[in-house]
Amino acid sequence: MNTLWILSLLLFTVLAGFAFHYYSEKVVNNLVSILNLLTMIGDQLNKVNTILIEKANLEKGKDG
Repeated sequence: MNTLWILSLLLFTVLAGFAFHYYSEKVVNNLVSILNLLTMIGDQLNKVNTILIEKANLEKGKDG
């Protein structure tokens, strides 16, 4: 009975380890996807900001 209990506990530990590894891999992949999305949004905002600065400089040049 004692050996059976130890073997079942060992099996449970191994299965829990696999489940945790799979779950943590999914979480890491999702975080990487979110970070990539935020990076793309940041790049687009940077382009818009650059265009607005160039437009403001051109208008300033016309006024001056």
